[in-house]
Amino acid sequence: MIAIRRKAFLVAAVPWILIAAVLSCSPQRKDGSELNLDFQYQQGMEAYRREDYAAYLRHFRKAVELSPTHPEMMFNLARAYSLLGKKTLAVKWLGRAVDRGLYFKPFPGDRLDFIRDTAEYKSFQAKAERRRIPVWNSLPAFTLAEDDLFPEGIAYDPVTGKFFIGSIAKRKIVAVDQAGLADIFAAEKQDGLGSVTGMTVDAKRRVLWVNSAVSDRLAGPGDIPGWSAVFKYDLGTRKLMRKYSPDPETGPHLFNDLVLNENGDVFITDSPQGAIYAIRAEKDELELWLKAERMSYPNGITLSADGRYLFVAQGEGISVINTSTRSRSLLSVPDDMTLTGIDGLYFFENSLIAIQGDYSRGRVIRFFLTRLPPPDGRCRFFAWLRNVMFFLIAGPPGVRGYKILEAENPMFSNPTTGALDRDTFYYIANSRMSVLMGAKDLPPTGAPGVVILKIRLRP
Repeated sequence: MIAIRRKAFLVAAVPWILIAAVLSCSPQRKDGSELNLDFQYQQGMEAYRREDYAAYLRHFRKAVELSPTHPEMMFNLARAYSLLGKKTLAVKWLGRAVDRGLYFKPFPGDRLDFIRDTAEYKSFQAKAERRRIPVWNSLPAFTLAEDDLFPEGIAYDPVTGKFFIGSIAKRKIVAVDQAGLADIFAAEKQDGLGSVTGMTVDAKRRVLWVNSAVSDRLAGPGDIPGWSAVFKYDLGTRKLMRKYSPDPETGPHLFNDLVLNENGDVFITDSPQGAIYAIRAEKDELELWLKAERMSYPNGITLSADGRYLFVAQGEGISVINTSTRSRSLLSVPDDMTLTGIDGLYFFENSLIAIQGDYSRGRVIRFFLTRLPPPDGRCRFFAWLRNVMFFLIAGPPGVRGYKILEAENPMFSNPTTGALDRDTFYYIANSRMSVLMGAKDLPPTGAPGVVILKIRLRP
């Protein structure tokens, strides 16, 4: 989906669409393009490549309007102003990007020559460098020897203690037991598997739910780019129970991640369509559950502990969706934070555990939430004081703080998704998606094999 200069990838690329670059089949959604962040980004980068800097500026002004906390969009806006000789505005937007946490390291060809000698530029560089503090709390869980597996999905079965790892490149699923021994759960292209993306285990009903997709980049003979499906496997027999695929006329599709509620209902993000699909246990059919204009490239998805709210990582940040009314809003954040660039997303004790790829090698971070409003939207309580009735109404949900759990880990190379086992978080440390894209001159590719790390979320 994105063709950018490799050296420009370190700062100018957007890691939150790294998987899109491998899996996407169409440059944009068919509708709502002007309100779609993905569309504005792609059109802006195309203008940059053809040196149409006025169009480059126009598209990234719109991108920042659509995603006002996204540091990578701000960086591109700063660069557009720099290329057009507008020093004050270039400095302003570069500063805002760094304030939001941009991993900013000057490199040849970054096209910021017009402001490079300013005192502000040097201060931004120093500020960004000070943030690159290693935080190492994770321990190895297990390693798979296949350097070319390129995993994107991981799931955990609390009944057997087994993990399931899905491969983007090899179109298969590997099972790993408690001793770290691996075997094949679903062989390459078995049952029509495409690239394996998100997965989750329904431990109660003994089902493994698997998302799969086919892209132009990885399509082979007989493949249909833009095809995507959800696979339902019996955990005991390892047999396919059912396959769910949307109408190809509504595509292209990319079922990316999924989450399960207590009733056995499954919610699935469809990234290029800006949509959420559902498979209700009582109907056992795929249905379009929600489609929104300003929900660019929805990816990671999770549920609150009571199942009343969905949280969806997208280009603009994180949406919180009332599962009863399907009303949606973006989580608010303080001025020095961003919720962009997130792949895996997981709910834990009124916080969100996220794998955020926009920061150097990537990081694992915990976002602490404000109290969620009641699902019916009504006031929590009221009281009388001197003959006046006071209502306490919950404000819009947001993030009140964060804690970096892991950062600057030398084993990291495009960390992607994870799985929770009570208070322990397991995650893929080195998916190497940038290598699959063909990049050769990026940071070191981490440890050999596929490394799964774990981190305790409670002291």
